[in-house]
Amino acid sequence: MKDNTHIYTIEQIARHHTRKDLWVIVHGKVYNLSSFLDTHPGGDEILLQYAGDDGTLEFEKAGHPEEAQQLLQNYCIGYVTRDCVLECDGLLKQTAETSIWRKYLRTLAASTLDSFHWLLLLVGIISVLLLLFHF
Repeated sequence: MKDNTHIYTIEQIARHHTRKDLWVIVHGKVYNLSSFLDTHPGGDEILLQYAGDDGTLEFEKAGHPEEAQQLLQNYCIGYVTRDCVLECDGLLKQTAETSIWRKYLRTLAASTLDSFHWLLLLVGIISVLLLLFHF
């Protein structure tokens, strides 16, 4: 078994949300599933959906057998920091801190869309200014 004594913050985990670098939280433990993505029996889409995030509810909802739960332990790389609030069932509580970091880091990943939105905003502002000063 790998050394899984590392402690990770939400910010650190949220940065690992791509196909080549995919971390998921399940019951307060952090798993690096990058190498498992292509062999996941349920397909890669569900893992990508929870990349860099807490997938505990989905993992439990899928009803994974004992073998799958044991296999998951091979990918454990650490734990979520104690600064994160974990509920009694191991789910990461949605706090302002966790939500803000997740949204911020996922927004950074979509930088091409951000550029487009900034362009639209700029065109809108210029249009409003032209209308105000023209009439």
